[in-house]
Amino acid sequence: MHNNYNKKILVACEYTGAFTNELLSYGFDVVSCDLLDSEGSKSHYKGDVDDLLYSEDWFAVFAFPPCDFLSKAGLHFCDIKRHGLKAWDRIKKRNDAVDFFLKFWFLDVPFIFIENPIGHISANILKPNQIISPHYFGDIYRKDTCVWLKGFKNIEYSKVQNLFSDSTLLSPLVEVFPGTNRNYTWVDKKTKKQRSVMSKIMAKEIIRQLAPQLALKSSFPLMDLPKLSD
Repeated sequence: MHNNYNKKILVACEYTGAFTNELLSYGFDVVSCDLLDSEGSKSHYKGDVDDLLYSEDWFAVFAFPPCDFLSKAGLHFCDIKRHGLKAWDRIKKRNDAVDFFLKFWFLDVPFIFIENPIGHISANILKPNQIISPHYFGDIYRKDTCVWLKGFKNIEYSKVQNLFSDSTLLSPLVEVFPGTNRNYTWVDKKTKKQRSVMSKIMAKEIIRQLAPQLALKSSFPLMDLPKLSD
């Protein structure tokens, strides 16, 4: 066990800055890492996550492992009777993706947050702490998203309005079929390539809830945190 964490936070497999910038806004020492160039992250390292993962005693790790070979949308390609040798190749890639996912889960750090869609991990490897969706937090998109947590409490939301809480649920206008490697997909009209990005609305609410937990554990001065809205 580590005796003295340096309070640094790693956001792995993120290039958009959705989580990184939210954490930075609370004053934390954060860096994102991805093989892609940053498209919004204010503190980003382009390269292999292994370059950073074991070079620091991270206080918290937020990870968004690629799900190309893990989501339920593509698991049928692992059927050897239907796809033969192509299925065997797919199975090997799926197993490599599992190893990559578990690399984050077994890190010896106080706080871990991992996101991935419903699929092979949630069904066969490790049950998630909870399943959430952007529309639970007021976004227009629905995509059922698994969350694995260590050190953190579950993300709170309210599907109904009652005496104690207002509903945070919004009827989704768009159903997103899982199959790419972040939270919901769209097509860039200029490049015609399909991309996936984290819901900024969901990211903002998740960090709003998790930042005080990080601050309390790290003795981060709460007075320096932005006031949390009701």
